[in-house]
Amino acid sequence: MKKALCIMVVIVLASTCLIAYAAEANQWTALKATFKVFVKGEEFQSQDPTVAINGKTYLPLKAIGDVLGVDVIWNEELRRVEVAMTGNESGNKEDVAPVVINHKAGTGEYIVDVAVEGVKAKPGDTVEIPLKFENVPAQGIQSLNLSLYYDSKAIEVLKVEPGSIVTNPKVNFDYNVVYEDSEIIMLFDDDSAKGEGLIETDGVFAKLIVKVKSDIFNDSEASKKFSLITFGEINFCDYDFNTILATLKEGRVEIEK
Repeated sequence: MKKALCIMVVIVLASTCLIAYAAEANQWTALKATFKVFVKGEEFQSQDPTVAINGKTYLPLKAIGDVLGVDVIWNEELRRVEVAMTGNESGNKEDVAPVVINHKAGTGEYIVDVAVEGVKAKPGDTVEIPLKFENVPAQGIQSLNLSLYYDSKAIEVLKVEPGSIVTNPKVNFDYNVVYEDSEIIMLFDDDSAKGEGLIETDGVFAKLIVKVKSDIFNDSEASKKFSLITFGEINFCDYDFNTILATLKEGRVEIEK
């Protein structure tokens, strides 16, 4: 039977395998777990034990927060535990499910897969994040506009470079970084107007050159943080200006101390 995974603050009242927890008039008995817990493929370990209560598994909140790159803070003034996230609240997710956009019944015959590749970095690093297209239709891509949102508290966008599948990039490709909105806007248009500069192959459409903020771990005991890059508005069309559908997969920057 699968055990539900819950997260709570574990207060150790005794060093024995049995630990008593009280809340109002109720009392539960916690058993030290006799099984292992794995987080993202690695065994979870902490000084405080993993326990089971009524068939559910409970992990020490501070320890699991460190593993997931989430800050767990005790607010003495308000007498409460606060769980903070870096940027997007789903920034600790391993993967983000692709979504289909621009989809209306009877419109769009092709679907191109658009993905932001995940990268790893350390504070102060400058890294390259590829934006890739796959399943580009044989009819090619005539024009597109695409926007991405990033976490300005974690990374700084230095520039965007056209990828290898962009034809005549000096003419057909352009971008703008709207820093106040933490948004990157990219444009492509086959300037030949004859179908001679279409995007017709799979590969890297653009490369985001970003720098990780050197102070990202200030006032944080976490050893790892995640920063998502998400999609905003996006439109694709072929030479005849028919809509091309798209699946989108968001990416992330995994930052370690």
